[in-house]
Amino acid sequence: MKAVGYIRVSTDEQAKRLSPEVQEELIIDYGSRSGYEVLNVFRDIGVSGSISLRIRPGFQQLLDFCLRNNVKVVIALSLDRLTREPDDLDYIAELIQLHDMKFITIYEGEITLEKISRTETRFKTYFDKEYRAFARERTFTIMHASKKLRFGIGKLSQIVKTDDEFTQLINKIINDFKSGKAIYKIAHETGLTEKQIKFILWIFDLWTVNPSKCPRCGSGKIERDKEYRGFIRCRHCGFVYPLTKTTWDKMLQSESDRLLLNKLYEPYIVKLIEIRQTVINSTLGGGHHSITQHLEKT
Repeated sequence: MKAVGYIRVSTDEQAKRLSPEVQEELIIDYGSRSGYEVLNVFRDIGVSGSISLRIRPGFQQLLDFCLRNNVKVVIALSLDRLTREPDDLDYIAELIQLHDMKFITIYEGEITLEKISRTETRFKTYFDKEYRAFARERTFTIMHASKKLRFGIGKLSQIVKTDDEFTQLINKIINDFKSGKAIYKIAHETGLTEKQIKFILWIFDLWTVNPSKCPRCGSGKIERDKEYRGFIRCRHCGFVYPLTKTTWDKMLQSESDRLLLNKLYEPYIVKLIEIRQTVINSTLGGGHHSITQHLEKT
């Protein structure tokens, strides 16, 4: 069955904690597991939940797409991504009745007319501080349970399909960065996000990250990992990384440690770590310039 996704984030702080990319990953994953083909994902960025659905540009584009393409199912992360206003519940009920639409949230399930009726009576307390804290923890739990979201670098594996394509992409990123091109331009040209570009540059020691923040998501919620000695774990995105990246280089020399790398990370992150070690082994104090030289040769 055909479906569309809907994403909303209201503030920069919320975008960091529950980014549009994370919401989209969860929506597409939910759709594939539930038998829905997600044709498109519509976004309202910087839009408060108190703004009516009737005037949100992203939601109105979604509605227009659904009506033109006979799509009946809308998937969102949670009810608070759709709305925080009682009037909007009436609007959703109207769409369900007039157009036979189905609204589904990953957290609450299908938003039926009966559920709307029950929710309206307790809507004033539905989004109190205690509930928001609970919802936030629930989001982190879901994120941490997904290896793809915890340790992947998003759509990189969708952009490159072979080792040669991967090497060429890394070569382009590093060359463009060293030539002075802005991060946002590199991201636009490669199809990756700025955060993913910085993460790749960080692995090659070309980007400095605040030691008190996670190099993958930028969160300050990091701590010493209890399972792996000498590693740091981000409590926000779940990324695990060593105190010093030379630990990765040493791990590649042991078969058992290589198995651990494959357990912790997706193949393309392991590939980045392997390229990093190859560069180190093939150069003598060549610095960052040697990284680019090596990639050009491969």
